[in-house]
Order: sequence, then C-alpha cells, then structure tokens
Amino acid sequence: TMSAISNSVALLLEAAESRFNNNVNSKSPSASSAIRYIHARIMIYSAAKSLDIIHFGQLPEELLHSALQSWDDDIRIDAISLLCTSQKRIDGLSDTEIKLLRQYLPNNFNSDNTAFRQRLLASLKEYLSLQKKQATDCDQYRTLKLQLMTKIEFLDWLFNYSIECLQPDASFQRSITGLKVSSLIFQIIASPWNPDKKKGQPPVATAELIAWARQQKYFEFLSFKNQGLLFHSFQSQQSEVELISKEILYKHVTWPIVVSASNNMENFLAMIVANAFHLIHSPKASNCNHGASMMTLIINKKDYKGFDISNISSHPTSKQDVDPTMEAVVLLVELLDHEINLAESNLTYVIKEAPIHGILTTIRHCLLECPNFNKNISKSTATRNLTTASPSFSTVQWRYILKKIIDCVDKLVSYILVDILSGDDVSEIESSASFADMGKAINRIVLSEINNNSNENDLTGPLHDLIISFCWLNLKESGLLLGTIVDIVPLADINLEQSQSMMDDCTKGILEMAEVEKIGNIFIKLLTKCRHKGVIEGCSIGFIQVCTKLLGSRSSNLQAIPQSWLNQALSVITADQISSSFTKKSAGLPLLIQSIVSSEPQAKQKKLLKLSMETLEQVACQPIREEHDDTTDLPQAHALNVMKVLYRDSSLGGDVLYYAANGVKCAIEGLQSPIWIIRNASMHLFGALVSRLFGQKRVRDEHSNYNNTQATDFFSRYPFLKLFLLKEIKLAIDNNMDREITKIHGGVYPILIILSKLQQDEEINSSNPLLEFVPPLRKLLSAPSLQLRDLAARSFAAFTSINERVSTAIELLRGLSAMSSQNMILTTKLHCPVVQKAYLDLLWLFNKNILKDATVTDKLYRNCMDVILNYNKNYSVKVGYPLYLRATAKLLVNLRLVCSQKAVILDDKCLELMIKSPYDDIRHSTLIELASILDNNIINDSSSGKTDRVNRTLLTQLPKEKNMECLTIAFNVVFLMDIHGFKPMQKIDDKTMIWEFIESVIITSKILSMCSYGLVAASVVLREMILIHYKGNCDENAIVDKSSLASYMHRWSAWIAVRSSYGLPESSRIAAANSLFVVGPTVIQILSEMILSNKFNDQLNLQSEICFINGSRLLQDEQLNVRKSATNFVSKTIGSAIQFLHSTYALETLFHHYGQSFWQTDFMWQCLKVFLLGQESMTSTLTSLIQESGNRLIFEPENPNLYAEECQLVILAIRTLKNVADRIDSIPNDDGINETKTKFHQWLYNLFDECIVGFEDIISYLYRSSASSEGRDYIYV
Repeated sequence: TMSAISNSVALLLEAAESRFNNNVNSKSPSASSAIRYIHARIMIYSAAKSLDIIHFGQLPEELLHSALQSWDDDIRIDAISLLCTSQKRIDGLSDTEIKLLRQYLPNNFNSDNTAFRQRLLASLKEYLSLQKKQATDCDQYRTLKLQLMTKIEFLDWLFNYSIECLQPDASFQRSITGLKVSSLIFQIIASPWNPDKKKGQPPVATAELIAWARQQKYFEFLSFKNQGLLFHSFQSQQSEVELISKEILYKHVTWPIVVSASNNMENFLAMIVANAFHLIHSPKASNCNHGASMMTLIINKKDYKGFDISNISSHPTSKQDVDPTMEAVVLLVELLDHEINLAESNLTYVIKEAPIHGILTTIRHCLLECPNFNKNISKSTATRNLTTASPSFSTVQWRYILKKIIDCVDKLVSYILVDILSGDDVSEIESSASFADMGKAINRIVLSEINNNSNENDLTGPLHDLIISFCWLNLKESGLLLGTIVDIVPLADINLEQSQSMMDDCTKGILEMAEVEKIGNIFIKLLTKCRHKGVIEGCSIGFIQVCTKLLGSRSSNLQAIPQSWLNQALSVITADQISSSFTKKSAGLPLLIQSIVSSEPQAKQKKLLKLSMETLEQVACQPIREEHDDTTDLPQAHALNVMKVLYRDSSLGGDVLYYAANGVKCAIEGLQSPIWIIRNASMHLFGALVSRLFGQKRVRDEHSNYNNTQATDFFSRYPFLKLFLLKEIKLAIDNNMDREITKIHGGVYPILIILSKLQQDEEINSSNPLLEFVPPLRKLLSAPSLQLRDLAARSFAAFTSINERVSTAIELLRGLSAMSSQNMILTTKLHCPVVQKAYLDLLWLFNKNILKDATVTDKLYRNCMDVILNYNKNYSVKVGYPLYLRATAKLLVNLRLVCSQKAVILDDKCLELMIKSPYDDIRHSTLIELASILDNNIINDSSSGKTDRVNRTLLTQLPKEKNMECLTIAFNVVFLMDIHGFKPMQKIDDKTMIWEFIESVIITSKILSMCSYGLVAASVVLREMILIHYKGNCDENAIVDKSSLASYMHRWSAWIAVRSSYGLPESSRIAAANSLFVVGPTVIQILSEMILSNKFNDQLNLQSEICFINGSRLLQDEQLNVRKSATNFVSKTIGSAIQFLHSTYALETLFHHYGQSFWQTDFMWQCLKVFLLGQESMTSTLTSLIQESGNRLIFEPENPNLYAEECQLVILAIRTLKNVADRIDSIPNDDGINETKTKFHQWLYNLFDECIVGFEDIISYLYRSSASSEGRDYIYV
C-alpha cells in the first residue's frame, strides 16, 4: 500500500500527529502518549525505508535521538533496526547513521531483555552481511575501497568494543552480547578459507579487504589483548559465556594461543593444565564443568606431552602412537581409581580436597568433545567395522579403559549408597535407605571427624554440606558418564573374552554384553536406592541413552536386555510387601520404567509399553490387604505413580492414550480409598490424565469452549468411560440419598471435572444415550458445596438440549423459591454485600450514560453517603462487606474528582468527611481509591479546587492517623498528588510539624512499606522547605529555621545513602529513587545557580553529592522498576522532553551534566574519587578477601546485584575527570596564580598517591596468596 500511494508516508505521519495532539489536549492525557507517538513515527519510517521510498537523509535526526534515548526497549531496537537497514547494497549506511550507532550501541549492550538482545544481534547481523556483500565483486570493491574506510573504522570499533565487554567486572548481559557480536564478526567478516567446507566459503574479495584494512592498522582481531580477554571469558562461571568463547577459541583462534609478546607456549599450556586439574577437584559442580572444558580444549588444540599410560595398559604402544584423548582419559581413570580407594580409607580428606565427581565430568567431556575419538567412533559405526579407524585408535586399549571406568563407577556407587548413606542401618539387599537413615549416617561421619580433629569450628559448619554434595554429585555424574559411554561406543552382542581370537573380535564392537548388563544393574541400583530428585532425573537421562541404544540395535541379544530390566522393575511393584519406608512419589522407580518404555523405536510395536500398562493397571486395582503397614510402601501407590509419569511423557505420544480409559478408572477408584497415600497418588494421576485427554489450554479462560471437547467425539474415542462415569455418579448419589446430598463421595469431583470439559454442538435427541447423565447431574445442582454446584451446572449445560436450555433455566429459577428457609437465609447473608458491590461496579461501567441525568446522580450520591454516614464497625464482620464499602468509596471519589457532570446537590465536604471518618474501613477505602485515581492520572481538570481541600485535610489528618495501613496509603497519596502537579505542601504553613511526624514514623516503625512511602512523603516536605529557604516561595510565617533545615537535609541524605543499598528490598530502593526525583532536581538547580554567582553552600553540596553517587548506583540496579524511577530523576534534572530515559544513557547523561555544572567544586572531585577508588579503602577490601579465602563453601554468597558494573562507573568517571581537567586547564592565570587550579592539582596528586598505595596493596595481597597456596594441593574460595 505504501508503494502504491505516492504520499502514503505523509498521510500516516499526519494521522499519527493528529492522534497525539488529540490525546495531549484531552481531559486526561496519557503519560505514555509521547512514547507511543515516537514509536509510531519510527515504525512508519522503518517501513518506508525498507521499501526504498525514503532514504536516511529524509529521516528527522531529532526523532532518532529521542527514540534511541527512550526507556522503551521496543522503540530503541526498532530505531537501531532502522539505522542498520539499507535497501541498496552499494550505498550502505551513511556516515551519520554510523555515527548514531557508535553513540548509542554501547548503551544497549547491557540490556537485561533477552528478546531485545536477540533483535539487536539480528540487526547487526544484517548490517555485517551488507558489508560482506559490498566486497563480493572484486572490481566494485577496488573502486569503493577508499569509500569503505568509514565502514572499516566502524567495524574495527565494533569488534574492539565487543571484546572490551569481556572485562572481568562486566555484567553477564554485556559479556554475552559482546561475545555474540564478536562471534558474528568472526563468522561473517573474518571467517578464513576452509578447504573442508563445500559451501559458505568467504568471497576472495573479503580476504583482500581484510588484508588491505590490516595494512591501515585495522582488523587486529587476534591481538594479544583480544586473545587474553577471550581466554578470560572462557574461564567464566557463566555457562553460556564459557560456551560461546570456547566456540570462538575452537574455530577462529589459531593455536598456539598468544596472550603476550613474551609468551612461552609450553609454560602457558602447563599453567592451563594445572588450573584445569585444580578446578576438577573443586566441590562445586560449576568449577568441575569448567575444568572439564579446559581439558578438552587442550586435548583438541595441542598434543600436550604430559601423560604416561605405560603402567595401566596390558597392551602398551609406542608414545607416538597414542592419541591425546586416550592419554588424558588414561590419566583421569588412574586418578579416579586412586581417589576412590583413598575415600574408603580417608573420606573426609577426599570430600574436601578431591571430591571425585569432577573427574567423572572430565572423562565424559573428553569422550563427547574430543574430535579424534569421535571421528574414529563415527567412522567405525557407519561401516560397522572397527578396522576402518585410524592407526592411532587402539580398540583393545579403549576396551580396557572403558571396562576400568565401569568398574570404578560401580565401586563408587556401591560405596556411596551402602557405606556412606546407609551406614549400619540398611543392608545392601534392601531397596533404599530413608532420609532419616541417611541423615544419621552422615551425622556419624561428622561426629567421627570432630572427635579426630581438635579444631571443631572448622568442621561442624561446611562438612555436613560437603558430604551431601559429594554423594549427590557423584551419583548424578556416574549415571551421565555411563549413559554417554553406551551412547557413543559401538556395542558387541557377545562376550569377547569367550572368543578365540581377540583380533577377530575387534571388528564386532568395543563394549561387551556383560559390561552393558553391568551398566544396567548400576542404573537400577541408582534409581531404586536413591531418593534425591536431582540425582534421579540426571541418572534417568543416562539410562534413556542406554535403553535407546539397545532397543535400536539390530542384535536381538541387545534388544532383549531392556525387557529383562523392565521385568525386574515390575517385579518390585508386584511383590506382596516392599521392604522400604514410605517414599514420596515412589522416588526413582517411575523414571526407571519410563526410561525403558519411552526408548522403544517409534516405528515398532510398543510391546514394553503394553506389558507395563497392563501390569500396572492390574496392580492398581488390587484390593488392599487389611494387615498393611502405614509406614511401608504399597504396590498400588507405586503403580499409580508410575502410570502418572507414563501418561505425562510426551514422547509416548498417542500410544499411551490407548490405556487412558483404564487409567481414569484407576484414578477415580483410588480417590475413594480410605488410605491417604493412595488418594494422593490417584489425584496426581488424574491431573496427568486430564492434561492428556483434553490437551493444553488454547485460551486463558479455564471454562472457555475453546478448551473443551465434543462429548460425542470424546465418548466415541473412550466408550468405556461413558459407562463407567455414569455408573459411578449414579452410585455416589444413590448412596447419599438418605442424607439429601449433604455429603458427596470424593470420586464425584473428578467425574464432574471431566464432564464439565465436554460440550455439544448439535441437537440431542431424546434417544441419545448421553441424556442418561441429566438426572444425576440435576440432583447435584442442589448440593451444598459451591464448587460442586458450579461443576454440576457446567456439566448439566453440556448435556442439555439446545432447544430446551431456556425452558430448563426458567424451571430451575422457579425452583429457587422452593429452597428451604434455612438455605435461603444462609445464601442471602453470604452474598448480599457482594451483590451490592457488583451492582455499584456495574453502575460505574455505564457512568457516561447513567450519570448524565443530574437527578440520578444526586440520588446515587445520597445513597452512597448514607452508607458512609450510617456505617457501623460491626458491619465489617459481614462477609463481603469490605468489598461493598470499597465500591461505595470508589463511586463517591470518582463522582467528586473524575466525573465532569454536576449533580443537583453535592456536598463539597464529602471527601473530607471520608478522610476524617472515625472508622478505619472508610478511611482505608477512600485513600486506596484516591491513590488509584492519581496513579492512573484520570482526575478531571476542573477538580483542582477540590484537590486543594483534599490535600489540606489529608496532611492535617496525618499526625492523627493511628491505622498503619491508612498511614502508608496516605504517604503514597501525598507523593502522587505532588508528581501530578497538585502541590500538597504549598497550602500548609506548619511544614516542620509534618516533617517531624514523618521522621518519627521512619525512625520508629518496622513496617517496610510504611517507611518507604514515608521517606518519599518526607522528601516532598523537604523540597518545599528548601524552596522556601533558598527561593522565598512563601510568606514570612512559613520560613524554616536555617539550622533546622540543615539538620533535616543531613538526615534525609543519610536515609538515601542507606536505602540505596543493593542488599535492601526493592521497595526501599524504589523509595530512594523517588525521593531523588522529588528533591534532587531542585537541589541541583539551586546549587548550579549559586555556583554561577560564585556562591557555595556546604549543605547543598552534600545533598548534590548524595544525589550523584546514589542516583548513579540506582541507575545500575538489578530491578527494572528501580532503574525506571531513577531515570525519571535524571530526566527531570536535565530537563529532557522524554519522561523515562534509557537507564544506561541516563547514567552517562548524569555524569556529563555534573561535569558541566560542577566541574570546579570540591564535592564533584570527591564524587569522582569515590567512583574511581570505591567507598571503602583498598586495605579493608583486601582484608575481607583474605578472610573469605579461608572459607570452604559449596555455594558462594549470592551477589545482590548482577546488573551493576563498577567498571562502567570507572570509565564514566575517567571520562568526566578528563573533561574537568580540560576545563580547569583552560582557566586563564590571574597574576600567575589561580586558586581552583591549584586545589585541583593538589587533589589530583593526592588521588595519584592513593592509587599507588592501593596498587601496592593489591600486589602484596597477590604475593601472599601465591605464597600461602604453595605446597597445597587445592584451594577452594
């Protein structure tokens, strides 16, 4: 359409402007109208530019700046996409577009919006692809080479900035964005020619362009600094950052890696290996995963000659024939065997110094990620002949190594489950130890260690957690490792040891059947003897790999193994008595059976599923023996839990639905059981079945017809259910007829849930068998339970003929008169206030039509006022009355402040009476509605006089308010009145009294919300007192004493400093940001005017310093709402037309504004010093680090703010300091001496001295750390 109509862009822009103007001129202008107007224009220009209707020169640059500075993520990313889009390939981006991207892209790299980052990468990918296409044609490239210099400079800047985002103190968001952008540049621009690739080779001209750019000192992608930062990011604790940096190091970095000009490759590799072994011996799983990644990186990129396998293999080979993967795995297996033996003799040492699970992780990573091993395995699997592998691939040695791994894992699992977790209480024959038995066994180990160690304080804390972590992580990693081995290694369907010739059997596979069966027994042991959910789920992943490999094999011998495991698992359920204490949800038994059943190939008949479901249904329906023990597991409960897991498994698809009808029968009958364990399992099974029978919800409304199924279709798929459900519902009602349905059997609820999800779309004939459900459902309509009546009514409607629904509804309504008087009185008492509340809400929905009549409005007003005036505190005990009172207050407040219609008689003092009411409920409802109206900005323009009276009454009532909730809301109303321009404090003379009352509340109250809102209300009072003192905006009676004001300002500054801390709750930090919004712009403006007049004020300096430091930190808060409130403070300070700025841009703007306004002041220099050196001294920081280095904790203390970046504050502080220094150096010398210049130089010298001292402290700390770690195997920090 835009291409077809010549002036379409102008018409769309005119329509957008017209709508914006109408909104601005309306009685209740929307605060976001300006944002929506900017977004609309950006989208219009973006569509026009993509169609090549307009070019960049026709775009308003002011609009682009406003969009790129906006708080809204969608607006910013659409503006960036607009800049990155260029329809004509040759033209590319203009210099102005590149300038805007360089200016605003850094502000968007730290976005915590995942969708925003994805769109940002897509836009940059489009731009990079455009640059690559420009170099496709060699002749075109040579003619445009000089014109591309600007683009080359931008690309070079973009890559260098992306790499700089990997600095140690950068946030996760900035690091991951920088890594992905640099990865895009490597892939699209700097990708070298690869002879192994058949498609996607870079153009020849691209290499020529890069070579020419490097001659101009650009495109140094792999400089020493860049390689060092990439390798540092590879050592990140963030898994996603580690993964992407690892991919870059694999694909785009040429080894040996060089991180400095004097780098020694062998020493560097030795350092990496030492660090890797240090990490894999950490008790933390994240460190072990990282150490495993480092080990695989070394094996893949460098044949590091540091391993010896001569003492393990019975078939030794020459050193040059050993591949690095085998070399590393052999060393790890030897280390694994050694540490398992060591654990049996000295468990405490192993738990703290060598917790084993890191070795298991590293072996798994080596088998999965080392290309030499995988290529040989893949080649032999494809040809089904191991002789096709490379000569360095020793099948015999790998068979020996894998067998040893399996033996070690079996030994480790048995040791943990039997010796550690079971102790002397549970023998190996029993299925599992209870959590109580596990706790006793672990406590015995801890007590034994305490008795053997004199330093009890060093052990009683973390040792218990270390033991638990040791057990669970080792069990989980054991399962994952075994699953990986079976999944990637070729299997032999015979036992090779019985073969005559070992060399002949090398072609049949590496892993023998005996080893596979042993692995299966280990998994069964893990899944039946362990109760930890994470371990069970982790082991089930490995077990699924094993079963999938076996069931997909061509060998009948291998295919038969999982069925034997299934029979073994089912035998546990079918046993008469299970010797185990009560187990929640049957622990790992359901996942054991699910892993086997779900691994059957899709194209084949599901024999194992059929066997499982038939057995489980049979066990679930068995009667419970009278002499059962409540402390032991019941076979019926196990069967129900396993069925639940199978029905939830989406991989089984429609195969499992064949058994759904019998599953519903088992669930409903189980809900009628007198035993809780059976009812609980049946409830979970029924929930799983409902999801599978009716599918996922299509719309949010639970009872919408879109989520329902046709009754005829449903019962045609499950004919058994129709008879069963009808039988059960009739039986339940017949058994309760003598009690007049005062008690309904529990099985009726699930039946009604199923029936309520059915619907009819056609006429129901009188002969339709579905009408048999109508009589019992009709009886349930009079049940005493509201939930039961609701379900029965929905079910009854589905089974009622469409033509008879109206007559049936009339008949049911007439039947209400026949209700017993007792039930009618009960219903009236319950629902009368609720009905009245709904009636008032309905009136307000139609206010535009109903309230036009002054008579109706006056009558409504008088009735509502009667409710308020005749209120009795005893009414609050009536059910639903607080809701009715809130609706009444809402109508009254809206009549006074929102409606433009005037009633015949309206008392102007109604709101004042409600605010002063002696009843808490009335005041609470009135204040809540006032806050709601102000928050939505819907007060009518003609209500300013009314709001003045409300403000005066509200502030006068504050010191008298005793209800804490009312006081909290009143504080919020004061703030909302102020930000909407109603100035609540201007009409109050005694502001000191209001301040002192709010101050007492903040100091004495322990209610967080009250203190937060009170701080903001106190800020409104303080700002008015500052304006009175420095601007004289009042009469003489309202002047505040100077010393009192200084005291108030000092206390306010202390509150802001404390409540801006990241460790406090979010509401406290939002209150600090709102307080800065109220007071900060006024203080900064007054101080700026005084400085221009060469006047200085220490108290204003302190407040400006507080605003600068704490405002900067709040702009880096982790919570979005806190940052948004802080950006409002910056926007008002700089006088921006945009109410909410992007937080990163606002931070940069705040530094720039302070640098321009206060460059010659001492407090500004002190602020820069705080940002550069921190609020705490380097000595105290290092002391705390030294104390923390001795702690052996599994989990590090949580960082209260993952979004904050101290390095960005330092960068901005350095940039501002340079600008300040330039301004001061430009001051002309008066008689050769200038006081400001002299003070600044002296301050700069002192700053330099402190930096030198701090640097020396850091060097000393690192030296002591290195010396203290010398001679120790591992240090955990």
